[in-house]
Amino acid sequence: MKTKDVTTKAYLEEPTRFADAFNYYLFNGEQVIDAASLRVKDPEELIFAGKGRAYQKFRDILKSCVIKQDDENTYVLLGIENQSDIHYAMPVRNQLYDALNYSEQVSKQGEENRKNKASLSSEEFLSDFRKTDKLTPVITLVIYWGDKKWDAPRSLSEMFSPIDPRIQPFINDYKINLIIPYEIDDFEKFSTELGDVLEIIKRQKEENLVDSLIREKGLEWTMSRTGVDVINEFTKSNISTKSQKGEKINMCRAFEVLEERGMEKGLKQGIEKGIDKHLIELICKKLVKGKDVRTIASEVEESEDYVSGIVKIASAYAPEYNTEKIFEAFYRNKAEKIS
Repeated sequence: MKTKDVTTKAYLEEPTRFADAFNYYLFNGEQVIDAASLRVKDPEELIFAGKGRAYQKFRDILKSCVIKQDDENTYVLLGIENQSDIHYAMPVRNQLYDALNYSEQVSKQGEENRKNKASLSSEEFLSDFRKTDKLTPVITLVIYWGDKKWDAPRSLSEMFSPIDPRIQPFINDYKINLIIPYEIDDFEKFSTELGDVLEIIKRQKEENLVDSLIREKGLEWTMSRTGVDVINEFTKSNISTKSQKGEKINMCRAFEVLEERGMEKGLKQGIEKGIDKHLIELICKKLVKGKDVRTIASEVEESEDYVSGIVKIASAYAPEYNTEKIFEAFYRNKAEKIS
């Protein structure tokens, strides 16, 4: 299993975050699902493919819970599928998980009926499932951990080619439930740090993000170690938690360490740029004197390849050799090679 899959699974297995995801999606942030009511279920689903062979498919997380309203209790199964990348066949994948779960429920109810020697009519005997037996609803929620816009199908019908409208009503559809950071406008509807994690993923390319977050969330803003792990995985950050003890990480202090590292890196890059600029100025002076690449490389004690690269760029600015423009062109070229 990939690192990202392991990280997100571990993060959302925690009951309050799991409940928070569903309360946000199903109830617009209202605290309806109680984390204490969640019970872990086996995420394994079996596919029987004939000749006695069974193939295993595993959901990321599956829990059962009770949703209460007035004096009524609704028993449901809640599943989460974590997506690191956009999946263009997600409706088929989720529908398969749900169908397999319902099939398993029918099988288990049939086993229970046989075990209890329940009285079955001839029709009920075909499936060992009685007219009065009921299934537990399954709700599968996909959480996409990227910052991109989701451009994949959200329903089975979107995966079909154009359909004759006369048969359209007879084709069953399946829609996916989806949380996408890109589409979230109000992260305050989350009651746990899950909202902060998704917000950072959405805003990761924003300028001065760290300063903005500290201003918005305060100096005492904390996050779990696993939350920081998720952020690091999906934003390619390197926020360190090693200098802090305990499960909760003070994000202001963590960002300070990150900023210090960035300053060190920036200082190193600044020194490198200064050296390059000085060499460009030297090389241009020697070009004005009519010296060739080999002679210049020997005199500035750099490789011929390095000098040749600068000379090639500088030739476009001959005979004045504007060193500022040559320097800018040199670094544009360098950046393009890196990307």
